[in-house]
Amino acid sequence: MTEDKTWKTDQSGRSKLKIKKKIIMSSNNTSALTFLLGAAIGVSAGLYLNSKNGKDMRKKLASKAGELESTIEEKVQKAYENLKTKVSSASESVKDAADTAKEMANKTQNKVNSY
Repeated sequence: MTEDKTWKTDQSGRSKLKIKKKIIMSSNNTSALTFLLGAAIGVSAGLYLNSKNGKDMRKKLASKAGELESTIEEKVQKAYENLKTKVSSASESVKDAADTAKEMANKTQNKVNSY
């Protein structure tokens, strides 16, 4: 901790000491601490993952990842089929509406021509 001392004088001429306290951490200390923390975490993870428990954990994770992949593939396929069906249905509805509009336009044209 460092102290920054500055003298202030008020209107009556009396001196007052104003102390500002700052906590300064040098970038070298921060970098070293970060490096040591990262190294400790890396060593711990390496030891755990190379142990029997770590190997079991990796097998379980791989199995769960495979199951998750299959589940996602199934859901995506179902969603695709559902969307495909809805698009086809909407397309048919638009075609039917267009045909109805054409028929009405033709009937209207025929009535206009008959006058």
